[in-house]
Amino acid sequence: MKFDTEEPKNADGTPGATLPLSHGRILSVGVDASSSDRIVIRSSTGEMELAIDFGPDGPRLRLRAIDIELAAAKRLALQCESFELQVAESANLNVSGALQMRGGDIYLDAPRGELSLKANDDLIVRGERILLNSDAEPMPASLYDGRTRGNEPPGEL
Repeated sequence: MKFDTEEPKNADGTPGATLPLSHGRILSVGVDASSSDRIVIRSSTGEMELAIDFGPDGPRLRLRAIDIELAAAKRLALQCESFELQVAESANLNVSGALQMRGGDIYLDAPRGELSLKANDDLIVRGERILLNSDAEPMPASLYDGRTRGNEPPGEL
């Protein structure tokens, strides 16, 4: 994640207000190049740790930290247009109750290792066709109309 390094300024272009904080951090307040109001906290080495920009489209929050912990007694809800999560080493998702994933299409890919499925009870796989190690032609959207999924012309049924 790349952080904008611009220091906040006053409306007249002079440096914005600064306030020294503990551990060598500096709090800066002012306006950025796009005329958004900006609050910035920098580390003792000058790296941006927290920036809040208040622009015409609404606030934008950027945070860089050693650890981030979120705790909600009842519910944590995230809503966005696009969601990306990048993990350098490993990720764990532990759910005491049921876990449900939904999507138009869902892809699981293990390009350098195995994909393991384990169930204490039955493992249920349902689909129009179950393809294992297969490069089969696309299935018609319906046996009744002959249209296919994808760009290929319909084959013989």
